[in-house]
Formats: sequence, structure tokens, C-alpha cells
Amino acid sequence: MSAGAPSVRRDVLGRVVVGGVAATCLTILLVAAGLHLSERSPGFDIGKDLQVLDNGLSEQARAEGVRVGDRLLTIDGLAVRTALQARRALNSLVIGSTATIELQRGERRVEVAMPIRFKSPQPVLVSSNLVALAFLSVGAVVGWQRPQHRAARLFFLATSAIGLYYGVAHVWWPGLVFVQAAVLGLAPGLTLSFFLAFPREWPVARGPWRFGLYLPGLIFSVLIAYAFYQALEAQLGTFNAPRYYYWVNITFGYLILAAAFGLVSLGHVYITSRDAVARRQIQWIVWGLMVAVAGGIVDMLLTALKLQTTLLTAVVSLTAIPLPVAFALAILRYGLMDVTLVIKRSVVYALLTAGLVAVYLLLVSGLSTALGLAAGGPHQALVLFISALLIGLLATPLRSRIQAVIDRAFFRRQLNYQRAMAQWSEELNTSLLFSDLAHLLLEQVPEEMAIERAWLLVLNQDETRLQPLLEPADGLGLAVMARSPFIRRMETAARVVLLQGQREQEADARGDQAPAAWRQAGVQIALPLVSGGQLLGLYLLGGKRSGDLYQRQELELLRTVGNQAAVAMS
Repeated sequence: MSAGAPSVRRDVLGRVVVGGVAATCLTILLVAAGLHLSERSPGFDIGKDLQVLDNGLSEQARAEGVRVGDRLLTIDGLAVRTALQARRALNSLVIGSTATIELQRGERRVEVAMPIRFKSPQPVLVSSNLVALAFLSVGAVVGWQRPQHRAARLFFLATSAIGLYYGVAHVWWPGLVFVQAAVLGLAPGLTLSFFLAFPREWPVARGPWRFGLYLPGLIFSVLIAYAFYQALEAQLGTFNAPRYYYWVNITFGYLILAAAFGLVSLGHVYITSRDAVARRQIQWIVWGLMVAVAGGIVDMLLTALKLQTTLLTAVVSLTAIPLPVAFALAILRYGLMDVTLVIKRSVVYALLTAGLVAVYLLLVSGLSTALGLAAGGPHQALVLFISALLIGLLATPLRSRIQAVIDRAFFRRQLNYQRAMAQWSEELNTSLLFSDLAHLLLEQVPEEMAIERAWLLVLNQDETRLQPLLEPADGLGLAVMARSPFIRRMETAARVVLLQGQREQEADARGDQAPAAWRQAGVQIALPLVSGGQLLGLYLLGGKRSGDLYQRQELELLRTVGNQAAVAMS
């Protein structure tokens, strides 16, 4: 059996678990949405103290005489004391039937006849489900792509819990309230565990005591469920449940403390780490946090200014969506290394398109007005069509030309790399001196690609060690045994090896650890120089001077250089 078979089995098992959890969460969301949409409504929403809410009154309810502040007393003669009883009474009625609603208005009682219909989806319900789907889908993608990566697994579980809570938080069916309590209790512990494992894994992250992080949340979860159970027994519902919201708020406080710890941990890593990968990961996360925090500030301002409505609340809540996306980009950075370039180019394209549309509409309006006046007006529609066609024919080549300029601006570095690759290939194919090869790899390539430092390790005379060439001061630090397990695996793979960040953590979990001296020296990339199935040397590269991550096309370029250098060495 091959050495990679256990790893493949773990990947398959991990993906089965991810798929099962994601499917379960999605099913619960669909059930919650179906239960909410199946609820009956008499044309107004029921408040927590059975008062009719202003923003829940339909036009028909107003026309029938329902007023803001009316208190619900009976539904078809059935007395209701709590919101839970009122919902049960309404849901027992037939859609399309007419119910007699008795209301208390000041000192007198008022009866109105209202048709029973399905409850229309509220904007908050729609937005919360969109946020829930964003958390669930993004988390599932990360878990599916990195099933053996501890941080990815924790991220998937945390986003599943938070997403599920978002999706069921506004549906007050008893079974779903218990689901709310369970996932809300798990969320703080999962959040703490995630930040202990990402972007840097702390030593305590794998200790047995880490399970204690979940204990407070689970206790709060049981207390929330018990408080709701007491409310069901007393026919009160959640709004009047004794100590229900008290324990919910306590659990939210624990979740906020977990998030605050995460922010402190991210700040500490960003300040103390020299790892460009970790710093770029944190930059992505901060981007998502800034959008989410801005949404929270807007929500508080609207509330303070008494401008908040259900529609605005729903729209503002959508600002939470960039948060899981930012974390996912940080975790899956190696699969999406050129995502920054794509996003920047997309933004420029969007602005360009918006500007061209504005200019297009302005020109069409002006030209059609001028031609319309000249034509006298009867053929205004024809004139508008002709003017739009003329402007369109002129705007299309202009847009194409501008996009070509943008492409050249964004991909100028790639074009420079192509020219550099052509020049390096010629030098590698024509040079017969080993010193020329060393000069190219140790000076020209790092200079052209703005890399801090490079090392070339070659076999010694008895072919037992790989030692740095032209770097005698580092000989004892970077030299490695040619037949060590790590080097043999590099030789077999014959591809670019990333030595920092996520791939390094995954390699450590399998025992494929790079030499500690390489990490201390700042080596980020190692290329085995293999020709004819034989390892001739290693090409080591440090970080980029800009602190950016290596892009996909840069790694491809380095791999090509390494292959040609190996041929030249042989």
C-alpha cells in the first residue's frame, strides 16, 4: 500500500463528515424557512406582549380598523394570553377563512373580521437566511478543500454553528429554539479553538484541556433550553420565558469574549511575526472585519437616530457576509494566490463599466434630443434607436481599448516575467560554466522577481550532503543530508515546495518537516533540481521584498527555471 493511502482515506472520511454536517444544516434551514412560511397571519404581526406592531400592519388591517397599540384578546372566541398561544390559534385556522379578532383599545373592546392567509416573508428573515447560507457554503468549501487541516475543520464547524443560528433565530418553533440553544452554546468554544489554531497554532491548541473551552457554552446552552422548556410548560413562549433571554445574553457575551480574544491573537501575530504569509492572512481577515464592524456601526446609528426599519435592518445585516469570505480567502490562500489581482482588476472593470454606461446614457440622451428636435418629434422612438446604435458602435471599440490598457497594467509583471524567462532560457541553454548558472540563480532571478535572498544547494563530492554554493557562512545551517526522508520526498515529488504557513502545518502533521534552519533563515520556497530522476541540488528562495505572497504564475515560472537549471547542471 502506498504511503499516501492513509492520507487519502482521511481526506475521503473528512469530506464525508463535511458533506453530512453541511447537508444536515441545510435541511434544518429549509425546514425552518418552510415552518415560517406555513404560519398563518391575520394581516398583522403579533408583538411580544400581544400588542400589534406598527411595521407589521397591512393595508387591509388598517382598513378594517386595526390600530397600532391594540392588544390581542381572542381569536375566534379563543382567549390568548401569550404570543405562543396566539400563534397556535392562528396556525389551526384554514387559509382563506375569516377569523373574528377581538382587540383591546384603551377602555373598550373592538372586534374585526380578518381573512387568514400565509405569513409573508419578512426582510429580516430573507437577509438572515442569505447570511446563514453564506456562512454555511463558505465554511463547507473550506472544510472540503482542507479536510485534514485543523484550522479549516474548526472554521467549518464554527461557520456551521453561526450560520445555523442566523437561519433559525427568527423562527419561534419549539424544536428550532432548542437547535438555537445548542449551536449558540457551541459557537464560543469553536471560535476560541479556531483562533488558537490560526493563523499560528499555539502550543496549548492540542492539549487535552482545550475541551474545557466548550464547557461554559454547553452549560449555558442547557440553561437556555431548560428556561425555554419551563416557558413551554407554562404556555408562555420565549418572550415571557423566565431567564431565557438572560442566559442567551450571557452566552452571547461569551461569544463576544471569544471574538475579542481572536482579535488580540491576530494583532499579536501581525506585530510579532515576520511570516509574510501570516501577515497577509490577517490583512484579509481585517478587511472582512472592517465591513462587518461598519455594518454594526450603521445599525447602531440608525437605531439611535430612530431611523431603523425592518428593511434597513435586513440590508445592514448583509454586511456580515464578507466576514466568512475573508477568513476563507486567508485559509485557502494557496489555492487562490492571485485572488488579490483578480479582485483589483474586477473593481477597475466595474468602475470602468459604470463610467462608460453613464457617458453612454448621457450621449444617447443628448444626441437623441438634438436629432429628435430636428426630426420634429413624430419619429422620436426611431431617432432614439438610431442614436443609441451609433453611440454603441463608437463605445464598444473604446471600451475594448481601455480594457486592453487595464490588462497590460495589471499583467505587466507577468509580461516582464515572460521576457525574463526567454532571456534566462537562452542563458541556461548556451552557458557552459557553472559559475554562470550560479550567478543566474543567486542574483539575476532574485533581482528580477524582487526576492530577498536565494540559496543554491548542491551535492558534495561523496554525494551524501547538499551544501550551499557560494555561501560558506551558511554551510553548517542550511546543509542537509541528501538521503533524509524530507529530501527524498522532495526528490520524488519534483515540484515546488512551500515551506511556510498552511502547507507547512499539514506537512508537520505527517512528519514531513523541513529543516528548522531553513525556517530560521527565512526560506519560503524549495525547488528540487532533478534531471533524469536524479536529485542534483536544491534551489531555496526567501520571501518577497514587498511582503506579498508568491502568485501562481510566479511559482510556475520558478518551477520552469528550476527544471531548465537541472538540465544545465546535468
